[in-house]
Amino acid sequence: MTANATPTVGLPYAKPGKDKHGYHVTCPEHGCGQKFYGVPDDTTGLDPEIAEDVITKTANAMYATHHDAEHGWGGEVMVNVADWDGPALDTFGDGVVIVNAPRPIIGQPVWVGQFRHGTLYAAGDGTDPRLRKSWRSDDAWPVVFTTNAAIETAVLAKFAEYGYASADEAGVTIAEQAACMGLPWHEEAEVSP
Repeated sequence: MTANATPTVGLPYAKPGKDKHGYHVTCPEHGCGQKFYGVPDDTTGLDPEIAEDVITKTANAMYATHHDAEHGWGGEVMVNVADWDGPALDTFGDGVVIVNAPRPIIGQPVWVGQFRHGTLYAAGDGTDPRLRKSWRSDDAWPVVFTTNAAIETAVLAKFAEYGYASADEAGVTIAEQAACMGLPWHEEAEVSP
């Protein structure tokens, strides 16, 4: 996590950090102290050069969603890094937020991508309150990145809540349970011999 990581969308600075649970940013508002974790330390399959950027952007987007719940963000768009069809994540600097909307939005750059909350995407300086206001008024939602490793952890935790030790014991695959939980599992293409 870079020391100069900046907050998203004009929010108070969320201090980046790392503890036994992984990389995170901490909400500074009103002594809240809630931590928002990015991709877990297990970033298997991610190019090491973009892993830190993914972690920072994910944690910052989660923090933005938390902070803005009372101010009108309608939700968040969770995207599996393996399914990302937009510009390369390592091309964005610290403090840049990526949003997705069902109508035209401003930003630099803007692009059309896979339908999630809409097909229109933009990135921009997360410290600009005018941009934040424009995105909110255009129903843009921050994009939160995840990986299959993070989704598998969440699914296994859900199985454990119901007393199952594994997907086999639950009688459901990780991918099926991820779909039930609204998580964007990435199916690997089968390789023929």
